[in-house]
Amino acid sequence: MTAARTLDDHGNLHDAAGRFAVQPGGVPGFDLAPAPSPIERFRAVAGRRATVPITDLGFLAVHSAEQGRLGGGSFQYAHEAIEVAPDDPVVVRQARVKVAQVLAYVEAFERGNLIEPIVVTDRPGDGRMWHLDGAHRLIAARLVGAPIEARIWR
Repeated sequence: MTAARTLDDHGNLHDAAGRFAVQPGGVPGFDLAPAPSPIERFRAVAGRRATVPITDLGFLAVHSAEQGRLGGGSFQYAHEAIEVAPDDPVVVRQARVKVAQVLAYVEAFERGNLIEPIVVTDRPGDGRMWHLDGAHRLIAARLVGAPIEARIWR
């Protein structure tokens, strides 16, 4: 028996009655199709919109925050680079990402093209990385499950 399911605007599974769907293996004899891939979830969240709010992409371990939290002043390259894993939380300062630009980077990752590093800072001292440049590249890396190089600025 296969249950009909849909994704809402936030990428959550729902059954035919609109309730949150049980994940595969949750109920014996109730066979659900495999969970959607991150790219499928992104496309479902995006729908026909040209941009997607960062707040709708929490399933990618990115979080939205206002720019004011970083404080004033300028940042300088710290001559350090790290690899940001697909599940490392990153605070993204911009409110929305362009769907077409993210999907273009997804295609570039899938073709094996070199992707320019993103830029992050750890300056707020709260133990998190904060995005300074490259949100579309970061989201694309998360969608394909790839790490991405990040240059650290302080």
